[in-house]
Amino acid sequence: MPIAFSPPTYPSRVGWILHKYFNFPVPPVAGRFNPRRKIYLRPLVFCLLAFTLMVVFFVAIDADDLMYHHVRSIIHNERHTGNSIRLDDYVLAAAYRLPYVALNLSGITFSPQSRTLFAITNNPPKVYNLDPAGNCLREVALIGFEDTEGISYIDGYRFAIIEERNHTIAIVEIDDHTTVIDRSKVINFLKVDMKGRDNKGFEGVAFDEAMQCIYVVNEKIPRQLLTIEGLSARAMTLQIALNPDLIPRRFFLKDLSGLHFDPATRNLLLVSDESKMISEVSLDGKRVSFMGLEKGSAGLAHDIPQAEGVAMDDVGNIYVVSEPNFFYRFARKGEAAPGPPIRSCQSGDTSTVPAASPPEQTVLPNPMPSSPLTGASAPRQKAPFV
Repeated sequence: MPIAFSPPTYPSRVGWILHKYFNFPVPPVAGRFNPRRKIYLRPLVFCLLAFTLMVVFFVAIDADDLMYHHVRSIIHNERHTGNSIRLDDYVLAAAYRLPYVALNLSGITFSPQSRTLFAITNNPPKVYNLDPAGNCLREVALIGFEDTEGISYIDGYRFAIIEERNHTIAIVEIDDHTTVIDRSKVINFLKVDMKGRDNKGFEGVAFDEAMQCIYVVNEKIPRQLLTIEGLSARAMTLQIALNPDLIPRRFFLKDLSGLHFDPATRNLLLVSDESKMISEVSLDGKRVSFMGLEKGSAGLAHDIPQAEGVAMDDVGNIYVVSEPNFFYRFARKGEAAPGPPIRSCQSGDTSTVPAASPPEQTVLPNPMPSSPLTGASAPRQKAPFV
C-alpha cells in the first residue's frame, strides 16, 4: 500500500527560504507555512492599482496640497484665547518683481507715520521707501553698513537696522529728506557676541512700542529670539534676554528669516524660508495660526522662492519680500483687490504683471510724475515673480 506524503510545513516563509537555499536547520512545524500553497496576488494588485490611480488624481487637482495644509493646521495650531491675526484668512492680492532692486531684498517694515513701507537690501546695503502699492518713492544709501538683513520702524523717524554678519543693531533716523545714512553717525548701536557664527546671525527685527523692547531673531544654529530693552530709549543700561519658549521644536521651523510684531494682537509673525511658512506666535509661546508660502497655499500659483521679511500695515495687509527682488501683498479674503502697477526709483521701462498671472510682461507708459517725497521723477515698475 503506497504511503501518502504531505509536504513539510515551516514556521514561516523566511524559515522555509533559510532551510531550502541556505541549509539552515529549521525544523518543520505542522500547521504553518506550506511552500506549495497557492498565493493569490490578484486582490493585492487591484488594491495597489486603485491606490496609485487615487494618488495621481489627487495630485492632478492639487488636492494633495489642500489636504497637507489642512492636516498641518490641525496638528500645529494651538488653543489660544487672545486676539489673533488669523493668517488662514489671508489670500494673495499682488505679486511683483521689483526691477529697481537687482538682488538681495532682505527685509521690510511699515511706518504708520508716513503710511509707507521701507524695504532693505543686504548687498549693496540700501533702504527703499515704497508706497503700499509697491511704487518706489526714493532710495537711501547705507554707507559703512555690511550685510543688512532687516529693518523695523520704531517711532517718529527712527528705525532699527540689523547686520547679520556683525550681529549688530543700529538705531537710525530716516526723515522725509534722508538719502544717505553713515554708519558712524547712527543714533545708537549694539553689538551682540554670537561666538563667530558669521552667516547664521540676525535675520529679522521688530519693535514693541508698549514695552519699549526690540525683538531680534537669529537664523539658526541655534534658532533664537532675543529681547532687547533700553536700546531704543538710549538707556544707560541694556537688558538682553533669550526667549526659547517662543520658538519650540514643535513649530517645525527649520530656520528664521523674518519677524514682525503686531501691536493689535500682541503676537509675533515668524518667517521661515526653509519651511515655507509664516507662523503667528503669541508671547506665551503658542502657535496661533500659520500661512504656507508654497504653491497652493493662500492663493499662490508658485512657491515664494526665499522669503526674507514680513510686515503688516495699519489696515491689516501683510507684505512679504523674497530674494532676489520679489514683493507680495496678502489681504483678507474678500478684500484682495489687485493694486495698481508699480514704478521704480530710476527712470526706465515699467514692466509689470498682475499677481497669479503667467510670467508674460506688459510694457506700460513711461514714469508717472514726480514723487511727492523727493520731487524726482518716479522710475519703472515691478514685474511678478516667476
